[in-house]
Amino acid sequence: MPYGYRTIVGVFCLLLGCCLLRLSLFSLPARLPAQRIEGQALRQDLYVLLERLTENSAFFALEPQRRQAALNQAAHRLAERYPISITGDRLAAEITKLLSTLGDPGASVAPFPTGAARLPVTLRPYRDRWLALTLAQRPLDPDYPFISHIDGIPLSRWLQASQAYLPTQMQQHAGMQAFWLERLGLLRQDIGLRQRPEVTLTLSNDDQQQRQLILALSRQTLAPEPGLTESEVPGLTEHGLAASELRQWVSEPELQSPTRPSQLETDMGAEPELARQAMRISITNLDELAINPILQATLAAGLQRPLLLLDLRHAHGTHPELLQLLTGYDDGPKAKRPLGFANYRRAPGLRNDYLGPLNFIPLEESSRQPRQTAATDSLATTQPRPMLMPMPGQQAFSPFYVRPYPSVSSPSGAFPANNRLALLIGPDCRQECEWIAHSAKSWSRVTLIGERTVGDLGRKYYFTLPNSGLRIGVSASLAYTSEGQLLSGVGTLPDIELTGGEPLEWHRLQELLSPQPDDLRHRLALLQTEAQTETQAPGAEPQPLQTAQH
Repeated sequence: MPYGYRTIVGVFCLLLGCCLLRLSLFSLPARLPAQRIEGQALRQDLYVLLERLTENSAFFALEPQRRQAALNQAAHRLAERYPISITGDRLAAEITKLLSTLGDPGASVAPFPTGAARLPVTLRPYRDRWLALTLAQRPLDPDYPFISHIDGIPLSRWLQASQAYLPTQMQQHAGMQAFWLERLGLLRQDIGLRQRPEVTLTLSNDDQQQRQLILALSRQTLAPEPGLTESEVPGLTEHGLAASELRQWVSEPELQSPTRPSQLETDMGAEPELARQAMRISITNLDELAINPILQATLAAGLQRPLLLLDLRHAHGTHPELLQLLTGYDDGPKAKRPLGFANYRRAPGLRNDYLGPLNFIPLEESSRQPRQTAATDSLATTQPRPMLMPMPGQQAFSPFYVRPYPSVSSPSGAFPANNRLALLIGPDCRQECEWIAHSAKSWSRVTLIGERTVGDLGRKYYFTLPNSGLRIGVSASLAYTSEGQLLSGVGTLPDIELTGGEPLEWHRLQELLSPQPDDLRHRLALLQTEAQTETQAPGAEPQPLQTAQH
């Protein structure tokens, strides 16, 4: 039976309408997380959570029996504590504590509560006590610089409550402790205190004298903002620099003009000669470096300076270009060792190039690449394979992959051989930034400054809980050093410890990094001795620079 013109047009319009209706579904907003979850729905979400962690978490497979017991116990307690219902914000906090039993620094829960009250002061550790500071990093009360109680409860109890959100290996991390310690709204619920619009702080001094302050609470987002802010770099706020100026520091090409004072010169209050010798650059997105010519030009200019201070405390991304550029500071042999190893958690649907985005290749494939001949011979003969995994966990992981040592992207001699590099690192230095810090640790002309990294180097597996709508992320792969030691969850220790928020003493830092590499460790030892012998008046500012204890 032949179809007429009207029939054909009608069918076509019907199909077109169905397509438009289907496409319109993509324009609908994503389902928001539930504001309150009933008890039965909570138990279903916990079942899905444990099942996905068991099947996809790399850290779970390291110690499956112990972590299975810990997860089951935590989930059982959570279901018993909220048999009727639980709010979505509280569930996000409880799942964060549950995930801490994995020891996974890359575990995440989203969205996390954004309206929870937080302390209106900044806390910074100093020896065995904590300083109470303003947002400008000044003592809240110079005569009583330390905080001893919050809401009448000793600070040690608040520290204990905050550590429940951190993996065991990160519970003594000063920066991470401070982040959670300031989340007063969450910790009040954990301790069992009622919520109030103000907080009572008990301050003390070296003579054990105390005074109390009652302050109104601030409500801020819990997620740390990427990049540098005024409160994070007090040395810059002292000169009245805005956050927009900090961004221009890297992106504005005119700042490289020798006739115009550089940002570093303004920060240090130094002579122009000292500013010409040193340059500071901040990078937060490593993937942007490959496509941003202005950032590339700025970094190229910094590599020509005798001292480059590169701030990677909030750097993320997986692109290897920055590491390739910085390998010029490595004076050791590059072709005889790999950068590191990795393997991933086996799961249905994963291909053997799963670690390709992280710049890893199979060991067998590396032997077929002509340009990696020297590295391949070393891998096959002298380099140990990672063998730290317990026997029950080996079956859950893929074969090992290798990351070859990056080839230098610029010709040798592109910048002077006696130039030095200072890397600022911290707990927000993740992914490729972790590999940069780990590699630079062994370079003779590089000094690491800041806080220990957390060891977040793996690919992430994400899933959404069906009832609450929370999106969970866990590490699905592990990274190892070139010697076969586990690097994920371990991180890299700096040469000079600098807690987040502490000001950099520019003159002292420049003097510290001026010696030749053979004399650098001696200078660090002298600095530590000076810090131990100096005496401070009560309420004085702490020494900004400390040498790390290895």
